[in-house]
Amino acid sequence: WDYFQNEGADSFRGARPRLAYLAGLVASGADVLDIGVGDGTFERIATARGSRVHVIDPDAKAIERARTELGLGDRAKVGVGTALPWPDASFDAVVLSEVLEHFDDATVRGTLAEVNRVLRQGGRLIGTVPADERLDEQRVVCPDCGRGFHRWGHEQSFSPQRLQSVLSEA
Repeated sequence: WDYFQNEGADSFRGARPRLAYLAGLVASGADVLDIGVGDGTFERIATARGSRVHVIDPDAKAIERARTELGLGDRAKVGVGTALPWPDASFDAVVLSEVLEHFDDATVRGTLAEVNRVLRQGGRLIGTVPADERLDEQRVVCPDCGRGFHRWGHEQSFSPQRLQSVLSEA
């Protein structure tokens, strides 16, 4: 994933309409956490709309870029969704866009528990996942090591019913 976050950041270019839509769901002036920074498109749009944006991502290079190029400073943190380094009730909204499909079930549950913890009362979880993705249709093989994997690193697929079930358990 390091490649897509950094050298291959152009791969996020097509996500702009989706991310603009999600940024429009966040109230102006809101404190918002984006889990998974991508190329910073959501952060740019949400900041321009008046939101106070925070991000977390395991990729140190992407976070350094968010700190400097996006001007987020210490509001950009290296880390994972299962251990959010903010106090309870810190955010009006948390964005998880095209993130959950990269996790196994335990990581999804842990991330959603942390999201619930850091959301303020009445806060919103805003997100997207690929719908009914056929994971086997996107499998590729590394020419170097011969290992097979999903080309975008997806671990699982969500139907609307499954997503509703996962969210209701959180």
